[in-house]
Amino acid sequence: MTETPIQLWHYCCDHSARGIRATRIVRPIWQPLLHLELSWWTDLTPPDRLGLGLTSQILSCDRIAHRFHPTTASRGLVEPWLTWLQRQPATLRQLGRELHLPGTLPRHWHVAERPVHVQAGTTS
Repeated sequence: MTETPIQLWHYCCDHSARGIRATRIVRPIWQPLLHLELSWWTDLTPPDRLGLGLTSQILSCDRIAHRFHPTTASRGLVEPWLTWLQRQPATLRQLGRELHLPGTLPRHWHVAERPVHVQAGTTS
């Protein structure tokens, strides 16, 4: 029996969605805590704001207003956060674990280090 791959989503706000729709690409962005660029994805539908760390407590935009999923060809660029984190040097693993705040769901986080082509987005 063939296992069906999980559906992944990149959630974002209005201003980010405009750029993604124009290029059909989700590009990694600078992560100040980690000192590198990543894009963030999840398998949660509907999204869990707290679980994904998208509460908008600092930003005023709705960070789950839109969603995009990778094309079949780009799907392999996205991997589970916990798998990715285990491959990193010890110092980066420690920094990454600082993102695991109470109420968050790191087992549902996924990341990509390279640009990911996406299909047309939808409103969440």
